[in-house]
Amino acid sequence: MHDDSLRRLLPTRILGFTLVLCSLVTWGLVFSGAQASAAGEPEAPITESCSGPIKAGVQKLCGTLNPHTSAKVGSYFAYNSGASCTGGSETPAGGEVEGQNIEVSGEVTGLQAGTEYTYCLVATNTSGETFGQPVTFTTEAQRPVILSESASGITQASASLEAQIDPDNQEASYFFQYGIGESLSSATIIPGGNLVAGIGAQPVSVLIGGGLAPSTTYYYRVVATNSTGISDGPIQSFVTPAVVYQAPASSPSPGELTNGATTVLTTPATVMPPVKTTKPLTRAQRLAKALKLCKKKPRRQRAHCTRLALKRYGATATKARGR
Repeated sequence: MHDDSLRRLLPTRILGFTLVLCSLVTWGLVFSGAQASAAGEPEAPITESCSGPIKAGVQKLCGTLNPHTSAKVGSYFAYNSGASCTGGSETPAGGEVEGQNIEVSGEVTGLQAGTEYTYCLVATNTSGETFGQPVTFTTEAQRPVILSESASGITQASASLEAQIDPDNQEASYFFQYGIGESLSSATIIPGGNLVAGIGAQPVSVLIGGGLAPSTTYYYRVVATNSTGISDGPIQSFVTPAVVYQAPASSPSPGELTNGATTVLTTPATVMPPVKTTKPLTRAQRLAKALKLCKKKPRRQRAHCTRLALKRYGATATKARGR
């Protein structure tokens, strides 16, 4: 009978002992964590991935503080491009919190598209700071970004077109359009070139070497393409200068008027060449000239030519032969 009683009581005692032991272990972990927080650096936080799409320019960062303890801690997120969260940038520090499994988040801006980033949640207290495990994400790729456009070296017939393009960390190409129509619907295309895969502005330019007209408004833009899509720059404009007449270095010649430092060219008056006046030939002079021409003719034609000359100018054959 005594043995049966012991057999019935033994499982109950073992179960109670197990419960007490588990409670002691749990309290020991909490106590040791609290002691660690009070005596040194804070407990390592948990860095977590946030839900939602990851886009260039802005990103939400998430994590949990005090996964096992309830100590008072502050926090911030460290992030950087590449595989390490250190050596880059930090979000503003959050205020101190106290409790267990406290969810925190931050937001960063200015991220480049198509780029891998790594971030860590960092817990802080008066004794130091502790980094959580890193989390990596890659921002979405985007079309090229047209940062600026300009025109320079503008003359009556030529101009240089420039732009700053961010290819969004992808290989890209570009060309320019220009024309006199504001919509550029029938624009002239000037081939450009290629951009290397990278982050940040890359300067490009083309030259309109000729064919422009003076005193004319021209419209232009740059067009860039990468594997994600095409980006059209905003339509800009420039005006070619008018034709300018340069003043001579010497004193003004006739036909120029001076007004201070400005020389104004006037249209010169039309000058007619002098008219030569000659006296008319006498009948005798005309006859002599005609007879002279007759002498140059073949012999068989001279007599006939002489008769016609004499008849025309009214002289007798005797006078003509006398001459």
